[in-house]
Amino acid sequence: MLIRQCGWARSFSMVLLCGLALGGLPARVQAQAVSSLSLSEPIFADGIRFDADGSLIACGGFRGTSVYRITMDGEVTELASGFVGPTQSARDAQGRLYVTNYSDSGTVAVVDVGGDQAIPLATVPKGVAGIATGPDGNLYVSIYGDQMGSGDAVYRVMPDGEAEVFVHGEPIAAPIGLVFGPDGTLYVANSRDGRIHGVDAAGSVSLLAQLPSGGGFFATGHLVFGNGKLYASGNHHHRIYEIDLNGEVRVLAGTGKAGAEDGPANEATFTVPNGLAVSPDGSRLYVMPGGRPPRTALRIIELR
Repeated sequence: MLIRQCGWARSFSMVLLCGLALGGLPARVQAQAVSSLSLSEPIFADGIRFDADGSLIACGGFRGTSVYRITMDGEVTELASGFVGPTQSARDAQGRLYVTNYSDSGTVAVVDVGGDQAIPLATVPKGVAGIATGPDGNLYVSIYGDQMGSGDAVYRVMPDGEAEVFVHGEPIAAPIGLVFGPDGTLYVANSRDGRIHGVDAAGSVSLLAQLPSGGGFFATGHLVFGNGKLYASGNHHHRIYEIDLNGEVRVLAGTGKAGAEDGPANEATFTVPNGLAVSPDGSRLYVMPGGRPPRTALRIIELR
């Protein structure tokens, strides 16, 4: 596995690393409004994504057994069940829904079009978390590992369920978020150290950015692409970050204090922001709070 560093960042001892001043916070994006969307019923949830009909799919998290559909007016219904700790979902070109099961022995499940029950597809190491459909038609899943984040791999899962290692070992460290960029680069978010890496089709790993939450538990969670940028959840650091594809990091929203205050993005507060989804028109970023208790609202950041 070839490891490269992005741009001009040649060593971790430099004062700046991919646009981030070490020891400080990056610049803020111009403040946008943050609001809340009340849910019709409280749910535990982890990863979220937009579906083709404009609703959100929300996975029930490591305590859950269901995947939910959330409409834009906050109505929650069960979409499918039979999972064991569903963490994130993806669809293929045929419309099949794939979900990672974090809390069992390590499986990826599929729900057939029109179905509502999880069917085991592939076996991977325990602690599977993120999932993304690649331009090659295969699935890519991150292995976070046990609750202390012992995992250090991304696996490739073929449509027939065969699984193989795609990247493994340093610098991958307790990865959760996975998303493909427009050029086919797979971006991987390390929850252990807050580093965002790019992986090309050959498995070569490049450091893209270092989030300021590095060094803390759950430095980041899920990752999403939109408007030509990456958005990363700060998770236990209660912020949302925006990352240019040249590695520059900016605080998009959140003061760093836990809370649920709406208002300008530089004054709004979040509690364990985790799941992220950009609206189809790119105008809004939806944020699913994680942790306990069950969540009663989604947060919405206006992007323009």
